[in-house]
Amino acid sequence: FDLRGYRDSICHENNMDYFEGTQNAVKAQIKYAQLNPGKNYLYGDVWGFYDTYSPVSKKWMVTGLPMEGDTDEGTIAISAVMSAISFAPKEAIKCLRTLYNEYKDKGIYGTAGFVMSVNTNNGKLATKPDSFFEPICVLSIENYRSGLLWELAKKAPEYNESLNKSGLKKQ
Repeated sequence: FDLRGYRDSICHENNMDYFEGTQNAVKAQIKYAQLNPGKNYLYGDVWGFYDTYSPVSKKWMVTGLPMEGDTDEGTIAISAVMSAISFAPKEAIKCLRTLYNEYKDKGIYGTAGFVMSVNTNNGKLATKPDSFFEPICVLSIENYRSGLLWELAKKAPEYNESLNKSGLKKQ
C-alpha cells in the first residue's frame, strides 16, 4: 500500500502520515546504528534490525534489537534493509552495498539472493535465504525503481475498500 498522505487519529496527533512514520522508524534504526552503543563492527552505514535468525546464537531474535539491559550481538536482518528501500532508498542501498562488499567472499549473496542475516562482529552468515521476505524485498525494489506496484494496487477495488475499512483517510 502507498500510504503517503493517509492518516488516522494517531497520525494527526503526531503531524505525519503512515509513510512518514515508516521513514521515521528507518531513521531511528540508522541513528541507533550511528550511536552504536555496543561498538558493533560496521554499524553506522550498516543497520537493519528486525526479527531474524541469529547466526551467532542459532536462535530466532524476536525484536531485532536488544531489550534494555541486553547486549546487541551485531546481527543485521538484511530483509529489514531491503524492505526499507521504498522509504529510505539512499540509505538502504548504501547499507546493502556495504554488506555485500564486506561479506561477498563469505557468501552473503548467492543464486537465491541475500542470506537472512549477518553478524557484523564475526562475519557469520545465516545459512539460508529469507524465503518469507524474498518476495516482499523483490516487490520493494521494483516499487522503488518504477512505482509500478503501488500504482497497480491503487487500481484494485479492494485497495480503497481496505483503506476505508481501516479508518485511514487521505489528507
